[in-house]
Amino acid sequence: MTQAQLIVLLSKVVLISGFCSLALWIIIYSLLAEWWHDPIGQTLVSKSALLAGLFAVSILSVFFHLNPYIIAWADLSLITLVTPVMLWRSAVWVNVAPHRGTIKAEGAAVMGKVTAWVSAHRKAISGYLGALGGIPVIITQHQKMGSVATWAGIAVMLLGAIGVHAVPNAMK
Repeated sequence: MTQAQLIVLLSKVVLISGFCSLALWIIIYSLLAEWWHDPIGQTLVSKSALLAGLFAVSILSVFFHLNPYIIAWADLSLITLVTPVMLWRSAVWVNVAPHRGTIKAEGAAVMGKVTAWVSAHRKAISGYLGALGGIPVIITQHQKMGSVATWAGIAVMLLGAIGVHAVPNAMK
């Protein structure tokens, strides 16, 4: 067996076992807890389902040799969802933790600053996340526009969405 064959074989094994373990966890959690009524449970299942989706796309790619562009777009879409899911997860924890008495005093002070910054820049953050959705449109026009124009379009979209003023002294 060559090194390449071994890598493919091991990839198949770990992808299937990873997907199955994630699916099993979601099933067990669904049987043991009504996670759909709990914000933390919702974020746990969402993150696990997102990871399972990434594994599923890789499994389809390894076993069925689908069009690489379809696989790449599926991967990119799922990876793009990591940021909003984790921001949602963080926001839920910031809102829930103080009520459960599980936050340290120094952590509360830092989180107060973070919460104030997010509140002050909510519009810019929403614009940035919205701009991420427009990037595939620009990329699909890449052949018509050329490389420099493509990257310039993405940069202008993101800078316009977040605003150049949004970050510099926000945490002081």
